[in-house]
Amino acid sequence: MPTLILNRTPERAATLAAEWAQEGCTVERYTVEGWIVEAASPQAVNWAEVGLILNASSAGLDRPDETPLPLTPPQWQQLPPGALVYDMVYRPEHTRLRQDAAAQGVRTAGGLGMLAHQAALAFARWTGQAVDPGVLLAAAHRELGRPAEPGAEAQA
Repeated sequence: MPTLILNRTPERAATLAAEWAQEGCTVERYTVEGWIVEAASPQAVNWAEVGLILNASSAGLDRPDETPLPLTPPQWQQLPPGALVYDMVYRPEHTRLRQDAAAQGVRTAGGLGMLAHQAALAFARWTGQAVDPGVLLAAAHRELGRPAEPGAEAQA
């Protein structure tokens, strides 16, 4: 399955794909260690082949009504069963990207679990002592004033 890089600025997507490839690049298709990496626009994507949408941008972080991927309902509905939208943004919890996906029945997850894992790794590195990421995730939920997601400790 190809890896697609989408950006609100297509030139930035192409630049990132080129950085990944580092050699042997063509205009919009790059081969990186057996993966096909493409710089594409949302209109050019065959959404039926996309099992994971990962938002690694800051879209939605400071402007909750902003989305990095303004898909139409028919585009959302083309995603295969079991597709997942993972938005690394964890505050606000329900970004517009996650809201749009959930409204079309697509599974979503936020970046708080990733933050808990990063914190556990940093804590272990600095102190030499392991900490359960689930404990950190529960603390983050409490600090943010939100209930823990079902199964969050198991996912952490």
